Amino acid sequence: MALDTQQAAFVNNTRITFQKLAEAMETLDDLKSIYYDRQYGIGGANEIRDADLTDQFADITAANLAAGITATEQLLKYRDNEAVTTGDYGTTINILRSL
Repeated sequence: MALDTQQAAFVNNTRITFQKLAEAMETLDDLKSIYYDRQYGIGGANEIRDADLTDQFADITAANLAAGITATEQLLKYRDNEAVTTGDYGTTINILRSL
């Protein structure tokens, strides 16, 4: 028995969404590594400060970046079946996606 049109659309949308999620997770993993390897974090040797962002990214702060990396770490832990620290990561994601 074949899927009806709505079922087929649902399955296809689910498949595409999870492909995008997997790609996004890989990108987030890379960004997290770059953030730490290049010491961009608060207190790092190459710290990205608010003053550095004002010319090109006036709507984002160093704290926003740090919070995004923290949310990324927890999402990657979830993916890897590791213990996650609870937090208001949804708010962080909403802030970053609206900037």
